[in-house]
Amino acid sequence: MNNVRIWFARGSLLILCILAACSPDVPDEQAQERLLTDYLAAVQAGDRARIGQMCTPGVDATAEIDAAVSAVGGRQWRNVEVSWRRGDLAGAAVADVTAKDGTGKPIAMSVPLAKVDDRWWIALGSAVTDPGTPPAHTSPPG
Repeated sequence: MNNVRIWFARGSLLILCILAACSPDVPDEQAQERLLTDYLAAVQAGDRARIGQMCTPGVDATAEIDAAVSAVGGRQWRNVEVSWRRGDLAGAAVADVTAKDGTGKPIAMSVPLAKVDDRWWIALGSAVTDPGTPPAHTSPPG
């Protein structure tokens, strides 16, 4: 009977290890959720500098950060609900957030996330280009 228990325990452990190895998205989802939690806290606090640190490197997100803080920031939220859109593109996710502020005014926002160099970032803004590099020359067809 003891041999059966040992075999069962080893078999169960092996199955758990295989399942863990076949579930690479779980850590990614946890990283996305941590980033979103930090982002929502920074928006509620109106902390533009902190939000900027969470945005994709090489991107100017100043206008989008200002718009988010002006629209829904600088106040505490309640009844926060998040639904995720994942899986359409590798390295991209969108969190749809709904909540209410202290006065009961509804809040709704979509927060895009992107994975760059094995790290998740808030994907706001537009890429900053080097003003010294002219655009590629193209000729009209014909």
